[in-house]
Amino acid sequence: MQNTTCTSNSVKKHLLKPAPSNLRKQRQPPDYLTLFLFNSFLHIIVLGNNQPKFFINGIPNMRPNKDSIYLQKRKQYYFLKLLFFMFISFSTYAQTTSDDNNAKELFLKKQKLISRSFNNYFNSNIETLYGANENIFIPKIDSLRSTFLKPLDSLKKSHPNIGAAFYEEQYKDLNYTFDKFILDYVPVHKRITAQTVTLSKSTQTRLKKIDINDPAMLKYDAFRKYLTSVLQQGIDAELQHNRKAYQKSDNQKLDAGMFLLPKLFKNPVIQNRMRYELLAYHIDNYGVKDIAAQLNIFKQKNTDNKLLATIDSAYNEGISDRKNHLIEVYKKVENYTLDAHIFTPKDNRKVHPTIVFFHGGGWSEGKPDWFFYTCEEYAAKGWVAVAIEYRLRDRHGSLPPQAIADGKSAIRYLRKHWQRLQIDTNHIVASGNSAGANLALAIAVIDTLDDKKEDLNISSIPNAIMLNSVATDFTKGDFWQQYYADKAFLERISPLHQIKKGLPPILLISGNRDNNVPLAPTIAFAEKMKAIGNDCELHVLDGAGHFLWYDRRFTNQAGTYRSDFLKRLGY
Repeated sequence: MQNTTCTSNSVKKHLLKPAPSNLRKQRQPPDYLTLFLFNSFLHIIVLGNNQPKFFINGIPNMRPNKDSIYLQKRKQYYFLKLLFFMFISFSTYAQTTSDDNNAKELFLKKQKLISRSFNNYFNSNIETLYGANENIFIPKIDSLRSTFLKPLDSLKKSHPNIGAAFYEEQYKDLNYTFDKFILDYVPVHKRITAQTVTLSKSTQTRLKKIDINDPAMLKYDAFRKYLTSVLQQGIDAELQHNRKAYQKSDNQKLDAGMFLLPKLFKNPVIQNRMRYELLAYHIDNYGVKDIAAQLNIFKQKNTDNKLLATIDSAYNEGISDRKNHLIEVYKKVENYTLDAHIFTPKDNRKVHPTIVFFHGGGWSEGKPDWFFYTCEEYAAKGWVAVAIEYRLRDRHGSLPPQAIADGKSAIRYLRKHWQRLQIDTNHIVASGNSAGANLALAIAVIDTLDDKKEDLNISSIPNAIMLNSVATDFTKGDFWQQYYADKAFLERISPLHQIKKGLPPILLISGNRDNNVPLAPTIAFAEKMKAIGNDCELHVLDGAGHFLWYDRRFTNQAGTYRSDFLKRLGY
């Protein structure tokens, strides 16, 4: 069981450590004795003996000559005196500004350390935090919030001259961030526990006080993320109640968002920004396929040219990336198609080893584009490389069994058209990250979930498999439990529980700091495979998290494991 305390020792250490003594010093007042002595010195040096003669021949001289040396010296004296006091004032201001800047810089450095410690604690304990009842969760979140606010309160008290804008930004970002944690409680709690709950009236009232129609707050990143969470939860509710209305769409979440957005947000500036956020996120995480209509809606209603330029650039880049390779429809489902993105080598060989990539994204999001660059690299080495589009929860309203069925269909399509695509059907490798790894493993191990129209005479089993951060036991994990209460069914489609002799060689690469997928079932899978004589390599990267393919520390190491595995198999 994970530690359930609100703050780790490392967080407390950073928060409770007092500021250095030099930052606690009060500003020193000017040295008035020095000022007096300097003034006297200046008076003597500049004026000297050139004092005015107030009596000439016993007669008072009330108006000294304007051109007299005294008046000239007097002007020099006042000019130099003015320069001196300007220098003193500037020095005092510079010292004050320097102290404030140093304090601000030190605070921001500390905040980075605190945030790093907090993220480690939060990610390691997310199931414990969000799996708890609301009356336990809310006080813990507020306690964590206070660990960030206290140092900020202290800084503001000791250095108020840093500026109102700085403090407003810090307070807003912190509070919106922790308010979002509370807002996310219901969906995350369901994902972890499979239980649907409703926030208490007091918490609902608390969240309703947050103004989601204030465009002045859009400059804060945490506010935009809060609004995104409001929109995403609204979309989920819309799809849950009206899924049939979007059944013909292959971008269901995007369509629901476009419909719902003006109902959630009343301010036109907020609407425009959230329409941009919705489209930008979709392009980044789902791709550009079949979104021309939604893009036109944004263009017609957009009021910010910079946002439009950003969307246009991302969309055009996505369209361009789809032009430099072959795209074939390998499957038609209801009213939409599923594509295989095929990259072929430029040589004269009739057949080539083939690698098939399945992207990750938690069965809900993702796009084949994430593997385009890798496919190009393999094609340059003489491989046929394929990135597969498969059904997703957010785009198609599907569940993982349908995605696994798509994976089986994709392998069969490549085998069926091997001659035209120049594929060596004895050397087909399936590979994937995260959910894509789960899919690639399932199509090799699970002998069910085939679509009814499939030609079962064509094998859907790859000849070898290479996986990053794979989950082997679907009975454990928050995604599946949201939709399937039948544990027996989950066992029937879990690779860990369906191991048999004769499975293809498998390479598993995992990290021992993966907070998304437990390592123990992966180790158990490898041990069971070896115990019955199957070929299975497992490499656990020390210090690697779930997204190890993005971590440059392990790029060479993981690449060596993959190349050595393929060489050993004769690829």
